[in-house]
Amino acid sequence: MPGADPPRECDVAVLRAGIVGLAAARELGPRHDGLRVVVLEQ
Repeated sequence: MPGADPPRECDVAVLRAGIVGLAAARELGPRHDGLRVVVLEQ
């Protein structure tokens, strides 16, 4: 969502991820139950 504020709390933040970082972030959630992952892109 363009212009949306990022979450104030998370367990893992992936910054400027690219395709590899996005894939890694996508895998973290299912592997670690309850983990809050946020991807921040500019």
